[in-house]
Amino acid sequence: MAFVGVDLGGTQLRVAVADDRGNLRTVVRRATEAARGRDHVIKRIVDAVKEAVEEDGTPPRRVRALGIGLPGPVDPAAGLVISPGNLPGFRNVPLNRILTRATGIPSFLHHDAHLAALGEHRRGAARGASEMIY
Repeated sequence: MAFVGVDLGGTQLRVAVADDRGNLRTVVRRATEAARGRDHVIKRIVDAVKEAVEEDGTPPRRVRALGIGLPGPVDPAAGLVISPGNLPGFRNVPLNRILTRATGIPSFLHHDAHLAALGEHRRGAARGASEMIY
């Protein structure tokens, strides 16, 4: 079983494949090329996900989920990218639906700052803390 994580920024795109314990097995990095527009960036995400899964050697049917962190504002419940300032053309984009259809992997998104805080609480400097400010 594997999971895919996507870190989408205005300049850099990183895709990682991890096992069910959160251990990274494969990482693909590339420029986002945000100035080339929404459709170009989405294609780069899809291509990077497929490349990472293939490089990892995980059969696609064994990938349980794809999580994507990106700048806000976002609506995680609706799977929408609302209008991040550093991703031109990403206004009310149903990115969860687009990525799920393009990759065949159930996709979920959230604000990157929230995911960073969650990561610190679960596996980083705040592990075991009962309270945390970020």
